[in-house]
Amino acid sequence: ALLSCSKDGFIQDLVLFYERVLHECLVIEKLPILNGSPLDLFNLYVEVCKRGGFECKTGINWKGQVFRKMSNYTEDNKQTGVGNALKKHYSTFLETYEKHHPADVASGICSLCGHGQGSRPDMTDWIACHVCDNWFHYACDHRASLVSYNQYSRDGGAEYTCPSCAT
Repeated sequence: ALLSCSKDGFIQDLVLFYERVLHECLVIEKLPILNGSPLDLFNLYVEVCKRGGFECKTGINWKGQVFRKMSNYTEDNKQTGVGNALKKHYSTFLETYEKHHPADVASGICSLCGHGQGSRPDMTDWIACHVCDNWFHYACDHRASLVSYNQYSRDGGAEYTCPSCAT
Protein backbone atom coordinates (compact mmCIF):
# COMPACT_ATOMS: atom_id res chain seq x y z
CA ALA A 1 0.00 0.00 0.00
CA LEU A 2 1.19 3.48 -0.85
CA LEU A 3 0.76 4.90 2.65
CA SER A 4 3.23 2.44 4.14
CA CYS A 5 5.70 2.70 1.28
CA SER A 6 9.03 4.49 1.58
CA LYS A 7 10.35 6.71 -1.17
CA ASP A 8 13.05 4.15 -1.99
CA GLY A 9 10.51 1.31 -2.00
CA PHE A 10 8.25 3.26 -4.34
CA ILE A 11 11.08 4.04 -6.76
CA GLN A 12 12.15 0.37 -6.78
CA ASP A 13 8.58 -0.72 -7.49
CA LEU A 14 8.21 1.91 -10.22
CA VAL A 15 11.43 0.79 -11.94
CA LEU A 16 10.29 -2.86 -11.77
CA PHE A 17 6.88 -1.86 -13.13
CA TYR A 18 8.53 -0.19 -16.11
CA GLU A 19 10.64 -3.28 -16.77
CA ARG A 20 7.99 -5.97 -16.23
CA VAL A 21 4.80 -4.31 -17.43
CA LEU A 22 5.88 -1.61 -19.87
CA HIS A 23 9.04 -3.39 -21.04
CA GLU A 24 10.92 -0.12 -20.79
CA CYS A 25 13.84 1.10 -18.75
CA LEU A 26 13.23 3.97 -16.35
CA VAL A 27 16.56 5.56 -15.53
CA ILE A 28 16.06 7.52 -12.33
CA GLU A 29 19.30 9.42 -12.85
CA LYS A 30 17.92 10.80 -16.12
CA LEU A 31 14.64 12.19 -14.82
CA PRO A 32 13.72 15.72 -15.89
CA ILE A 33 15.05 18.57 -13.79
CA LEU A 34 12.43 20.71 -12.09
CA ASN A 35 13.44 23.82 -10.18
CA GLY A 36 17.08 22.76 -10.24
CA SER A 37 16.74 19.16 -9.01
CA PRO A 38 15.57 15.79 -10.38
CA LEU A 39 11.81 15.34 -10.51
CA ASP A 40 10.46 14.03 -7.18
CA LEU A 41 8.29 11.21 -8.57
CA PHE A 42 7.41 9.82 -5.15
CA ASN A 43 5.82 12.93 -3.69
CA LEU A 44 4.27 13.84 -7.04
CA TYR A 45 2.56 10.44 -7.08
CA VAL A 46 1.52 10.56 -3.42
CA GLU A 47 0.01 14.04 -3.67
CA VAL A 48 -1.92 13.33 -6.88
CA CYS A 49 -3.25 10.03 -5.51
CA LYS A 50 -4.36 11.80 -2.31
CA ARG A 51 -6.34 14.19 -4.50
CA GLY A 52 -8.26 11.48 -6.34
CA GLY A 53 -5.72 10.55 -9.01
CA PHE A 54 -4.79 11.91 -12.40
CA GLU A 55 -8.34 11.56 -13.68
CA CYS A 56 -9.31 14.39 -11.32
CA LYS A 57 -6.69 16.72 -12.80
CA THR A 58 -9.05 19.68 -13.09
CA GLY A 59 -9.62 19.57 -9.34
CA ILE A 60 -5.93 19.52 -8.50
CA ASN A 61 -3.98 22.68 -7.78
CA TRP A 62 -0.72 21.37 -9.22
CA LYS A 63 1.50 24.31 -8.33
CA GLY A 64 -0.13 25.52 -5.13
CA GLN A 65 -0.76 22.17 -3.44
CA VAL A 66 1.14 19.35 -5.15
CA PHE A 67 4.38 21.19 -5.94
CA ARG A 68 4.63 22.52 -2.37
CA LYS A 69 4.86 18.92 -1.06
CA MET A 70 7.65 17.91 -3.44
CA SER A 71 11.37 18.07 -2.72
CA ASN A 72 11.67 20.23 -5.85
CA TYR A 73 9.80 23.07 -4.15
CA THR A 74 11.58 26.11 -2.75
CA GLU A 75 10.05 29.27 -1.32
CA ASP A 76 11.89 31.39 -3.87
CA ASN A 77 10.85 29.29 -6.89
CA LYS A 78 10.80 31.49 -9.98
CA GLN A 79 10.09 28.80 -12.57
CA THR A 80 6.99 29.48 -14.63
CA GLY A 81 4.68 26.78 -15.92
CA VAL A 82 5.29 24.43 -12.99
CA GLY A 83 1.68 23.22 -12.91
CA ASN A 84 1.68 22.31 -16.59
CA ALA A 85 5.10 20.67 -16.27
CA LEU A 86 3.87 18.53 -13.37
CA LYS A 87 0.79 17.41 -15.32
CA LYS A 88 2.96 16.49 -18.30
CA HIS A 89 5.50 14.60 -16.17
CA TYR A 90 2.76 12.78 -14.28
CA SER A 91 1.15 11.73 -17.53
CA THR A 92 4.51 10.60 -18.91
CA PHE A 93 5.96 8.77 -15.91
CA LEU A 94 3.15 7.90 -13.50
CA GLU A 95 -0.31 7.75 -15.07
CA THR A 96 -0.01 4.14 -16.28
CA TYR A 97 1.49 3.08 -12.94
CA GLU A 98 -1.46 4.69 -11.15
CA LYS A 99 -3.95 2.83 -13.36
CA HIS A 100 -2.29 -0.45 -12.37
CA HIS A 101 -2.45 0.51 -8.66
CA PRO A 102 -6.03 1.72 -8.11
CA ALA A 103 -5.83 1.14 -4.35
CA ASP A 104 -3.32 4.00 -4.14
CA VAL A 105 -5.92 6.55 -5.22
CA ALA A 106 -8.06 8.24 -2.58
CA SER A 107 -11.67 7.18 -2.76
CA GLY A 108 -13.10 10.59 -3.50
CA ILE A 109 -15.70 10.37 -0.73
CA CYS A 110 -16.57 13.52 1.16
CA SER A 111 -15.98 12.89 4.86
CA LEU A 112 -18.88 15.18 5.79
CA CYS A 113 -21.73 14.18 3.45
CA GLY A 114 -20.51 10.74 2.33
CA HIS A 115 -21.07 11.42 -1.38
CA GLY A 116 -18.39 10.67 -3.93
CA GLN A 117 -16.83 12.67 -6.71
CA GLY A 118 -19.28 13.35 -9.50
CA SER A 119 -22.30 12.19 -7.51
CA ARG A 120 -23.39 15.75 -6.75
CA PRO A 121 -22.96 18.16 -9.67
CA ASP A 122 -23.43 21.12 -7.32
CA MET A 123 -20.41 20.03 -5.27
CA THR A 124 -17.35 20.46 -7.46
CA ASP A 125 -14.87 22.15 -5.13
CA TRP A 126 -12.92 19.68 -3.00
CA ILE A 127 -10.52 20.53 -0.21
CA ALA A 128 -8.21 18.43 1.96
CA CYS A 129 -7.65 18.91 5.66
CA HIS A 130 -3.99 19.72 6.23
CA VAL A 131 -4.07 17.75 9.51
CA CYS A 132 -5.81 14.44 8.68
CA ASP A 133 -5.65 14.54 4.84
CA ASN A 134 -9.35 13.62 4.55
CA TRP A 135 -11.24 15.20 1.66
CA PHE A 136 -14.38 17.31 1.81
CA HIS A 137 -16.73 19.19 -0.48
CA TYR A 138 -15.98 22.79 0.40
CA ALA A 139 -19.72 23.52 0.38
CA CYS A 140 -20.41 20.82 3.00
CA ASP A 141 -18.52 22.72 5.69
CA HIS A 142 -20.90 25.41 6.92
CA ARG A 143 -18.68 27.01 9.56
CA ALA A 144 -18.80 30.80 9.49
CA SER A 145 -15.04 31.04 10.06
CA LEU A 146 -14.12 29.64 6.64
CA VAL A 147 -12.45 31.87 4.10
CA SER A 148 -13.40 31.65 0.43
CA TYR A 149 -12.51 28.52 -1.52
CA ASN A 150 -10.16 30.57 -3.70
CA GLN A 151 -8.15 31.56 -0.65
CA TYR A 152 -7.55 27.88 0.10
CA SER A 153 -6.81 26.78 -3.44
CA ARG A 154 -4.47 29.52 -4.64
CA ASP A 155 -0.69 29.29 -4.46
CA GLY A 156 0.41 29.76 -0.87
CA GLY A 157 -3.22 29.93 0.19
CA ALA A 158 -4.81 29.31 3.55
CA GLU A 159 -4.63 25.84 5.09
CA TYR A 160 -7.97 24.12 5.59
CA THR A 161 -8.68 22.33 8.87
CA CYS A 162 -11.75 20.08 8.93
CA PRO A 163 -14.36 20.32 11.70
CA SER A 164 -13.04 17.19 13.48
CA CYS A 165 -9.44 18.40 13.57
CA ALA A 166 -10.43 21.95 14.49
CA THR A 167 -11.84 20.86 17.85
